[in-house]
Amino acid sequence: EAIDAASQLTVDTLQPVDYGNLVLKEGEAVYFAAPARTFTSKEKITGYTGGSRGVNVHVVKGVNFRVGNHRAKPIRETVYSFHHGDYVVTNRRIVFIGADDHFEFKLENVSAVKQLADDAFTIIAGSKSKNITLDGTDIVYAYTTTVLLVNAMA
Repeated sequence: EAIDAASQLTVDTLQPVDYGNLVLKEGEAVYFAAPARTFTSKEKITGYTGGSRGVNVHVVKGVNFRVGNHRAKPIRETVYSFHHGDYVVTNRRIVFIGADDHFEFKLENVSAVKQLADDAFTIIAGSKSKNITLDGTDIVYAYTTTVLLVNAMA
């Protein structure tokens, strides 16, 4: 249902919404605003697997010497880091306002908007990129509104 409604959106059918936490410039209007998260992914070592072989040699009272080798292999996993805030799209820029992360991209500088998953997309502006995720149907409207307004600036 949300996908069908979003697919009917055009630049001409977008309606401004109220969002009081952003200082707007002359002629600027907010077309989407909702709670969202930015995220990054990084491969990290989260543990080790394997074991060791060898023997303990008793040298003197309280002193042991270990002879052998260790064959542990690192366990690597993708770890995600999320930052909460508000994702706001105007007719001139894309803004994320959060306590730990924030950004502002002018629409004319955005070179790509690509869906990453059902609940996430990325925005590329110059050498910077930001991954965005939203809950429920907000993701559909956020992605569609972003793409429509970026394309309107092209």
